[in-house]
Amino acid sequence: VHDLYREVAYEAAAEADRRRLHRRVAAVLTGRGADPALIAEHLLQATSDRDRDADGKDLLAALNAAVAASGTFAPQVAVDLLALADGLTTRDDPAAERVLLQRADELFRTGRGAAAERLVRERIGEVRDPAVAAGLQRVLITSQINRADVDGALDSMGRTLSIEQLPPPVRRSLEAQRQWLLLLGGRFDRLADLDVLRAQALAADDQAAAATLVMTASVLAYVQGDADRALALATTSPGPAPAGELGPGTSNVWPALFRLDVQGPAAAVQEVERARAAVARTQRPWVAPFLGFVAAGAAWAAGDWDGAVAESDAALEVAEETGTGWTSIAVGVRIDLDARRGHLRAARRRLAEFRARRLPDQFGRGDMDVAEMSILEAEGAIEHAAALGEAYWTRARTRPGFGGAEFAIDIVRLGLLAHRPALVEQVVEDVRRLDPRHRPPGVLEFIRGAVRSDLADLERADRAFRDRGLTNRVLLTQEELACAAAAHGDRARAVAAMEEALAGYERVRATVDRDRLLARLRRLGVRRGSRQAHRTRADGWAALTATERRITDLICEGLTNREIAARLFVSPRTVQSHVSHILDKTGLRSRVEVAAAATAQTG
Repeated sequence: VHDLYREVAYEAAAEADRRRLHRRVAAVLTGRGADPALIAEHLLQATSDRDRDADGKDLLAALNAAVAASGTFAPQVAVDLLALADGLTTRDDPAAERVLLQRADELFRTGRGAAAERLVRERIGEVRDPAVAAGLQRVLITSQINRADVDGALDSMGRTLSIEQLPPPVRRSLEAQRQWLLLLGGRFDRLADLDVLRAQALAADDQAAAATLVMTASVLAYVQGDADRALALATTSPGPAPAGELGPGTSNVWPALFRLDVQGPAAAVQEVERARAAVARTQRPWVAPFLGFVAAGAAWAAGDWDGAVAESDAALEVAEETGTGWTSIAVGVRIDLDARRGHLRAARRRLAEFRARRLPDQFGRGDMDVAEMSILEAEGAIEHAAALGEAYWTRARTRPGFGGAEFAIDIVRLGLLAHRPALVEQVVEDVRRLDPRHRPPGVLEFIRGAVRSDLADLERADRAFRDRGLTNRVLLTQEELACAAAAHGDRARAVAAMEEALAGYERVRATVDRDRLLARLRRLGVRRGSRQAHRTRADGWAALTATERRITDLICEGLTNREIAARLFVSPRTVQSHVSHILDKTGLRSRVEVAAAATAQTG
């Protein structure tokens, strides 16, 4: 009733009275220290179009205060307020260009890169301040990089770098960012000497450009297979990297990825958690998908496939919202998960959708080719999968910057299944000839042991993978050990390795891997006993992963999904996916039932 009365009374009041009342309310709220956004809203209502020139300064000041107050916790509100502030300024106002730049920057920060690009293109021609023009161009280029428009971003950079009066710091920053983009797009042949560029930046005391170049060098080392050097470079950056650029702005993502290769999934997850806390503090939503991709890769490597699905799906949704186009690695992992679980229609759909968007292959790794190999193997088209693997290896082994061992295990395995000895020997020889620093521990031993049925090599590979917690590779190694032992007539050893591999495959619901192993061992005269006697629990409380148990504990504390997400520095979508897996495994119907059952279990 009161709301209705207020609306009727408000409409009945004269316009001048309404404006005076709004101005009085703004004054009272200011005296009480109220929310600046609320004060700005009343001042906006108090200002008529014809009075805007006279009252605009007060309103603009209020809007600026509201932007400062809301930008850290409600960036979308800041965007809307900046749009109002931009409309209040005139071209003669010295503040106008700064408001324009801030507005474009906030649009990108809130995931509206396309809107930021349109704003820059429409208004950059009217900007007279060179620093503001350079800032607008930076927003444009960063947004183009974020959505993986490599050619468009390179063209924008080229036009900017051709400006004769371009300030040296801007030139160095653009050149450093250009190197990063070339690496992202896998254009290694066009990379300049990063050490020379970094020395020039340091000589000019340009810490920001140097930081970008160090990060580029570290990721280049990782792509080339030298994860140890990559981690060393990433953790000895010459200075803080600017948060507003995609390359250096994602600087806290890459150490987590490097630790995954060097130290294993547990160390990577710890690094991701630290990075997520930092991103939450600095309000960079476009960084979140990349951290989700690394978290998904860590869960996948550790054998927590439900966790990988939760992280991957949530991160890909956020990537869609923020316009991030660098998704090939994450989509490849997701396709592999679907294919190995026998969800072939979903895997094929993901592959077709990715290729239809014509997004680039990040770092030129060839993840979509490898993903298609997984699908073809799951479909039983082993010959076709091996042929694709051979074509991939032929291209990759001569590509500048190729590490050489990233997908060697999968290609050798397919080569053996398809009886392609030339391919298998070529991969083994190429990996053997690599600099040991560029060869992940255990990979050479695995492929050599698989080819020669060498139990000693396979055991060395198994120890190397276990030391880093790489459960996926441990399961594949146990499969090869089972087959090698059976070929040597050691039935007891074959059965023991078979049971460990099958237990792991059943735990992650990798039906394709399970069926392949059983078929291989049947041909070698080894059969599994009663399926019931050996069945691994894929449901119930015992089937929950460490992350799912952690979320269960927080549910028991009464936290909502959003509160759990804030506690763990993940998105509510990720939490919801984990909750769905918990319900599926326990057979419960709601969070309330989960809390009650979990409390009873521990009570």
